[in-house]
Amino acid sequence: MRRVLSLCAMAVLMAAAAVAGSAKARIPFAFTAGNVALEAGDYNVEPLGNTGIFALTHGDHRILVLTNPLGASLKDSSQLVFVRQDSGYALSEIRMANGGAAGTLPTKKSSSYQVAVVLR
Repeated sequence: MRRVLSLCAMAVLMAAAAVAGSAKARIPFAFTAGNVALEAGDYNVEPLGNTGIFALTHGDHRILVLTNPLGASLKDSSQLVFVRQDSGYALSEIRMANGGAAGTLPTKKSSSYQVAVVLR
């Protein structure tokens, strides 16, 4: 019975991720997401339902990013928002288009300079 419940839970999570959709981004600079340093390159961004958790995939590497959910995004395009800090760029917001998930990450507020990367 537990195995059946586990399989059902996995199916629900996979279905939620499929419904929410994913987007691709080319990030031209190295950055941090939380405490993880990431290199410049092509990323796939996928919300895991409305949990505030996003998966960032770059090549064979995948990290899960826990955000403070903002509710549904009202933006027409999906975006990653970065803030410039003394040590480089830090991911501060993830917004999926047209009512998709959105969330913020804690960052040092040492700079008001922001960069938005539009996802495709």
